[in-house]
Amino acid sequence: MVPSSSDVVRRSELKRSIALSWLSEQYKCNEMSAGLRELGLRYGGLELIGEPKLAEWEESKLELMREEAKLVGRRGELIRELAELIRRG
Repeated sequence: MVPSSSDVVRRSELKRSIALSWLSEQYKCNEMSAGLRELGLRYGGLELIGEPKLAEWEESKLELMREEAKLVGRRGELIRELAELIRRG
């Protein structure tokens, strides 16, 4: 069976959407890395706030990184699910 032109267009749009989602995730990851590098550059002044507050801040930063990693993983799962739905037609 030959797919109709509208099916071809729809699948092309879905592929483009998936590609754009992937690029968006890559940008977000790069942006996050740049932010962490920036924090590293400024890290020298953090000892001025004291050990307890620094430890609290570091824990908050690590929690944010864990949550962002979970979000990236979940988005990957959704893209995989969408690809499977497209494959099944």
